[in-house]
Amino acid sequence: MSDNGEISYNIITFWVFSEDDIRAIEEECRELEDAHGVKIEYVRDKKLFDIKGTDYEELDRTRDRLFEVLKTKSDKQSYGVPRYKKRELKFKESAPGLPPPLEEPIPLMLEKEEEKIPEGSVGLFSFDRRIKIPDDLESIFGQNQRIPFIQTDYWKDICKSCNVDGEIIYDERRIEFTKGKKENVEKAKRKLNQLERNFLRKKFDPKRVQLVHYSNVHTNFKIIFCPPDNHPYFKDAKMSYFDDVCILAYHINPEPNSKNLDNNERMALDRRMKGYNLTKMSDALKKGLEYVRIHQGEIRLFGSLGKVMFTKVEEVKGRYWNFMDLEDVISRYNIKTRFDEDVSHDNITYRRFDSYFSPDKKKDYTEYYEIKADARNSPNDVFTEVYMRVNRSSASLMRVGSKWESLVNIDWTMLNMKSDIAINLATRRIFRHDVEPFVSFKKRLSINPEFASTIAYENVDKRIKSKKGALYDTYVRYLEVKSIDFKQVTTKKVNENFTCQLTRVERLKIDERPPNKGLGESSGDTRDVFYTIEVLDDRHNKAFEQNISLESGDVARWTVDDIIGEGPNYNTLCDFVRSLLSAIS
Repeated sequence: MSDNGEISYNIITFWVFSEDDIRAIEEECRELEDAHGVKIEYVRDKKLFDIKGTDYEELDRTRDRLFEVLKTKSDKQSYGVPRYKKRELKFKESAPGLPPPLEEPIPLMLEKEEEKIPEGSVGLFSFDRRIKIPDDLESIFGQNQRIPFIQTDYWKDICKSCNVDGEIIYDERRIEFTKGKKENVEKAKRKLNQLERNFLRKKFDPKRVQLVHYSNVHTNFKIIFCPPDNHPYFKDAKMSYFDDVCILAYHINPEPNSKNLDNNERMALDRRMKGYNLTKMSDALKKGLEYVRIHQGEIRLFGSLGKVMFTKVEEVKGRYWNFMDLEDVISRYNIKTRFDEDVSHDNITYRRFDSYFSPDKKKDYTEYYEIKADARNSPNDVFTEVYMRVNRSSASLMRVGSKWESLVNIDWTMLNMKSDIAINLATRRIFRHDVEPFVSFKKRLSINPEFASTIAYENVDKRIKSKKGALYDTYVRYLEVKSIDFKQVTTKKVNENFTCQLTRVERLKIDERPPNKGLGESSGDTRDVFYTIEVLDDRHNKAFEQNISLESGDVARWTVDDIIGEGPNYNTLCDFVRSLLSAIS
């Protein structure tokens, strides 16, 4: 252990790895760094992995996981005991009778010499050798990020939150701290290490996973892409968006030996389906959740009811597939997928939903407007799509955020049920609503207390004065409303952990009027109403609250195991799926 509290583990291997294997191992090391808050360096010439951190438990977990990674990569490797070429010692001439002095010093210590702290400094931070100085620093410190309504400078944030100060020495690839207590400097260095890991880690590509579920399976079956009007549940449905899509259906194997399975065979098939689905779900969610631990803003992990749809592709028409081949088929034939969360357009949906719960279950009811708009706070900025939440009772602006960005979508077709389910992991940024143009906009809102589905508003324009006089003044638009949804949310507890949420969404018709004619008005249209049903885990919501106030260079304290449970069973995730399935039935 070093004086600054940093602990170092070394793993030396004698296996000879190919370059491809080394790159794969280093990529695994980056993921381990993100997962456990450590730093791993592979010293190639010594075949040594140097693991540094401040927590013994996290170091132990990293070491054990790295052993597993190396073992999997070593199956096809051979031992390569490092052999070092002997160097001939060079002697200088010396006086007769004295042993000749060595020309080169013999290294007696294996530990690296710590950098000396210059006079006037209280600490040093050296950048990772993979960081290009100064090219990468703007990205590491977020100075080149174009986040609307937010100015990012992670270095300034760290100095402020840790009460330190320092100077970046580009030539020596380090930061010299000039102010701060020892513990504050160490805290700042940990944050800087995390920023480096954030920059070096692989960019996360959104994942969409397609699964099927067949309850009470009694025989071998195949899946088939079919038009909705050929499906027994939807053949009488008259919906325009069904014209260009197809959905999945099951088909009993037409082979002669396909018969009802006995109990053992049925259980084996059921276990195989469940095991496959659980593996695909957990793999996608683990990577997505680990990625969002550093996200500063809102995170949602929720399940929803709806229908999985696919684009029509002639090559797959009338063909039968195994359920485990679904993702390969979608990729091979470039089939587009989407999940429609509109469970119903029927107003009796609420009565069905209400009857699902016993009368003693607690029920919460809220109403609000969700206003989608293009906004900016400078005439030179580009417009950004924002979503504003306006309280129904007080006409107050409660929250402003960016569009939700989906990172993991798990679409699950229920083959012998009418509705399908989806599990989604999404993030978004939260913006301050006490800045322009939101301050001006909330002053121009008006709600009719008698008619909930009527709201009046005015787009935000700002007057730019001209030096030529008032006649030449111009107006620049800062906020323009695009759509308004009136949402009525009924929330009920399913059990201690899970909550079911029914939302009635009414898309209001926008009727904008010129400024001199009064406010623009949006009124309801009962023909444009639909319902959504979501299932939430209250434990997730509580954990994700940490990310809203997460400081620069920090990682949320919750872990992936806290959210989906420990593998291989992932009990928390399985409970979540059971709640979704019960909501369908």
